[in-house]
Amino acid sequence: MTDETRRPISPLDDLLVEIHRGVVALLDIPGDPGHFDLASGLEALTSRRGPVMEYGPWQTALKQLIRQLILLDSMRIGTRPARSWAELLAYELESRGRHDDPSASLISRLYRGVAGVARRDQEIALNNVHLAWQQRHLLQADDLCYALWALTSAAIQQRDLTVARRFAASWLDRSRQHVGSDGCLQARLFVILLDLLTGQPSAACAAAEELSAGKIAGTWAPVARLLSLWLAPPATIDRTRQLDNWPAAERHGVEFQCAVAFCTGGPVDASESRPSIPFVLGERWCEPQEDRDDFAFLCQIRGRYRREQDLVDLSDERLEQLVDCLAHWNLRLPLRQCEIILKDRLPHRYYRSLLSRQLGHHVCEELLDNTGAAADGAQQVEVTVFMMDVQGYSTFCETVDASEIFDFLTPVFKVMQDELRAVGGMLHEFVGDCIMVVFNSAASTLDQGIGLTPPPTPVEILCCTARCLRRNDMLATLLALQGRPILQFGIGVHRGSAAKSFLGGIERCHLGVLGNTVNLSARLEALTRKLPSPIAVTAEMLGARWPDLEGNQHGNLPDFWQSPDDINFSLRYLGEYEVKNIARPVPIFGVHSLLRFCVDFVPMGYVASPEPNVVYMDTGCSLEPGIIDTHFEPRDGVPTPHAASACELLLAEPQRLLFDHLGLDPGNARVDHEAQRIEFRVHSQPDLDCCACLYTAYEFLSGEPRRERLQELAAYAGAIDKGTIPEPQHLADSLYGVFIAHVSRTQSNARKAGRAPQDLDVLQAGLRVIDAAALLADFLTQQGETPALANIFAAQPTWFAEERKLIRDDYRTYREHDWRKQNEYQAFVRSADSAVTGPVTGLWIDHPQSLLFKHWARTDTEADGGRGYGFMAVDLSTAAKSRFVISVAPDTGVDLAGLGETLEAAEARRREQLGQQRPVEPRRFPCDNADPWYCGWGHDFTIIDSPFAGTVLTAVEVKQIHQQWRNGTSPRGD
Repeated sequence: MTDETRRPISPLDDLLVEIHRGVVALLDIPGDPGHFDLASGLEALTSRRGPVMEYGPWQTALKQLIRQLILLDSMRIGTRPARSWAELLAYELESRGRHDDPSASLISRLYRGVAGVARRDQEIALNNVHLAWQQRHLLQADDLCYALWALTSAAIQQRDLTVARRFAASWLDRSRQHVGSDGCLQARLFVILLDLLTGQPSAACAAAEELSAGKIAGTWAPVARLLSLWLAPPATIDRTRQLDNWPAAERHGVEFQCAVAFCTGGPVDASESRPSIPFVLGERWCEPQEDRDDFAFLCQIRGRYRREQDLVDLSDERLEQLVDCLAHWNLRLPLRQCEIILKDRLPHRYYRSLLSRQLGHHVCEELLDNTGAAADGAQQVEVTVFMMDVQGYSTFCETVDASEIFDFLTPVFKVMQDELRAVGGMLHEFVGDCIMVVFNSAASTLDQGIGLTPPPTPVEILCCTARCLRRNDMLATLLALQGRPILQFGIGVHRGSAAKSFLGGIERCHLGVLGNTVNLSARLEALTRKLPSPIAVTAEMLGARWPDLEGNQHGNLPDFWQSPDDINFSLRYLGEYEVKNIARPVPIFGVHSLLRFCVDFVPMGYVASPEPNVVYMDTGCSLEPGIIDTHFEPRDGVPTPHAASACELLLAEPQRLLFDHLGLDPGNARVDHEAQRIEFRVHSQPDLDCCACLYTAYEFLSGEPRRERLQELAAYAGAIDKGTIPEPQHLADSLYGVFIAHVSRTQSNARKAGRAPQDLDVLQAGLRVIDAAALLADFLTQQGETPALANIFAAQPTWFAEERKLIRDDYRTYREHDWRKQNEYQAFVRSADSAVTGPVTGLWIDHPQSLLFKHWARTDTEADGGRGYGFMAVDLSTAAKSRFVISVAPDTGVDLAGLGETLEAAEARRREQLGQQRPVEPRRFPCDNADPWYCGWGHDFTIIDSPFAGTVLTAVEVKQIHQQWRNGTSPRGD
């Protein structure tokens, strides 16, 4: 690299210096973290002596830092800043290397994926690792080992240790060939662990013995020696004495402390929450609903009772607990060892356990506790029937050996079984590739004597169904990396009466549930091949009735959105369908997961280039296919569409921006996209326009978009994005008001739960509100009304009740907090005829607490003239960066054209004085750097926002520049 092409020191260098100064305190690392060698890596990156580091060494050092931060986070050392820094640095890898290294974007994607594994965003993480793995020939060997580390851990989170063992074996093979001894040792420890858990203790002991016989060095050496000691035959060594005499220097290592917990079966420290296994990335993902779901519990119980003699010495209660845990984790070999002892000691428990697994828990209990049922005849019950089928199963069977079919279907069915049983579903039977699950909608004889919790509600069943699809999507990603095909599903759900009895003769019978409810569920499942949704449910199941104008019939919608926080699905009325062998047309609703495709997040102002199967939404700063953004540099010969929002832009040009880029046929979009993996990328902190644009893309890819509804949504999002609130008098009933309030409540709930709110939380909250509004608008239209998104929720007063109360209380927050901390100042604005007017009275708000402070200030009757403030400046600065936003309402006839350029010029001069240059690439139009002041491009210059990484200008300087600004066209404000 020549001197001319070297990058100047960027703001990230300052951030890294801050990490160097206080990383131990920042991450709250206990003990001595010296073995992570953070200091040396940071020194290499942040040295101020000599020329800026060449890209190659810089990349190597930065990758090492990212790995260290991810490892710290995966071991629950410190808090959220660890993975936040890791992701920030991964994006810096891409931005700096874009012009130096063709694989920079791929490497960044990989490490964002590995960091996402530690953060528990499994779907995003797996997609990133999967796409990086597909181009692994561009990656280095050590990068691939980190990918396999993440994939092994992801398989563990999916509770599939067989798949995890395959990935771990690949990891070990690669580390032996290309990676240093420390990485190889970590992979070997992982394989030893999985051999032990899956019932191959001899292999684990042999590997541990081999380790102890050789020279062990490196970070993981204490762990390896400890596991070797622990796996040695008890007659040959006094473990307690050895442990007591362990070198004091190694006892402080976090890896060693966690290994002690695994070997002894107890926690490291009862006052702290750390994983039991030090070399498992993302163990923190396992958030158990009960002990048997917890990987740490599995490791402890399996580690403590791994030998036959250990099992013999178990108490009856502990033995049953171990059997239950092993069955839940699908560990056949160790389960068989335990059941041999269980059969001898507790034969009744053994046979009950065996029957429960073969017939299902509910059927087993019916047989054992209600033996007279066979003679009682059929009993009428009210049930919800769930029918799932693998689409294209017959064609699939033609391409594989019959024995392989079990390998493909077993993981899928286990996911369905785990999720559906958790909400009270009776997995009634498997029929080839089809499963039938029965939920009781009332306390009936099916559940008598079993002691189940109350039967699930329709919303609980739909939430569970959406979780099933998402978990299977993640499982499909893992299996695809091992060459497995991706399976598609159809699901039908109906509620009604059915008959339950034993079918067949008394000598050989089967507990059956029969009737029209079962038949209709099966017909719905078959119908999904022609519907825009993979899940079809009847109005009866939802307790809903769609209005029919011709019959003057008034309908009702399900009241799911009274408490909307947990809703993870979207709902759409599809119409009445003729169903085979059903006399009357059936009203059908379609159900999707809220997130139908993988979604990832990029920083604000991200500059993108078109990528196969990737679509950027409301970000990207380009006018290219696959990049849907209103902020771009005009190009000669390319028509510039007029759109106030990304949603409007997509609606205007879906063919060029979406379908052509993805290679899809709009008339067959759903069928086409099922054969490929599509990813959407949106900016961090997604707003209404961002969510609306993604929702519109989902509609287009469903194959049957509601264009009229989407046009209303796009126009509304465009108005909001420009700073206008349509019909502000109905704010508490509006899409925008409820959107803002629900996002705020979602973030607040995350903090109350002890975790930092994520961009994914915000995106799902936004989609939830938009989907509810779209369904309600469809309903009102069918009733002959003309719905408006500006007051859409007025028709359903109980929906989002807490959010609407929050809006009504928000004005009080503005008056009691924001108003008291505000101050007025006089500055200039520009009129519609380009004449500078003023000075105008504006409002400076310091860290507003109200959600809708912008609206309250613009309509504040106590402002000059009682018409609200002519402009508004907001100080949103934090300890990490200074940030300011100045705006005017678009309907006031004035704007701030030219002020943004003036502030940008002042920023550049001040940074030059301080020697703090900004990154040049990727350049953001129309400035000469990657992180300029945002000047309201595309919004009539109504919004001025400081750089994403923060400004070096102070609040006083920003205010003075605005007050002194006169010429709306001067780039320097002279």
